Amino acid sequence: MAQQSPTHSTTEGFTLLEILIATVLMGIIILGVASFFKAITTGATYLKSSNPHLDVIPKLVTIISQDIRCSTQEPQVEHSLENDVLVMVTTNSLMYSGSKPVKVEYYIKENDRGKKILYRKETDEEEGKELTIPLTDKLEGFAFKFYSGNQWTDKPSDIVKITLKVGGKEYSFVARGIAVE
Repeated sequence: MAQQSPTHSTTEGFTLLEILIATVLMGIIILGVASFFKAITTGATYLKSSNPHLDVIPKLVTIISQDIRCSTQEPQVEHSLENDVLVMVTTNSLMYSGSKPVKVEYYIKENDRGKKILYRKETDEEEGKELTIPLTDKLEGFAFKFYSGNQWTDKPSDIVKITLKVGGKEYSFVARGIAVE
């Protein structure tokens, strides 16, 4: 029979102390991860409650930028008694699946209850079709500037800076259309 060495134990497994330490460490890690996710959720909730209009801005930027990028001529601003209207001919049609050029206008108009609504009006002058879509009632105003040379002016060009006023704050973005010579 072989003798066992006093430093080598034949019992396998973990001691109660090792299991206790592992359990405490796992608890600490799980608590840290849960606290992290709670902080993220609380921050997102605070952002949404402090500015409920934040969800509108990205959608407006996307659709207006697409129209400007797909424009076949420089966007124009038409002045009316009520407000300014951004007008362009674009191939970004919501009426047709293809890339048929249509006239698109963005304007703000008050509804029956006195609330300002931003509209996107699309007109196919060849076929006499028209599609007017209310985009949002959260917009308080908007303004347009065009980049010419090295400054922002009122003279139309292919680079447009649009400023949206939402919730008392102004948000600006720049979109570039085709370069018209």
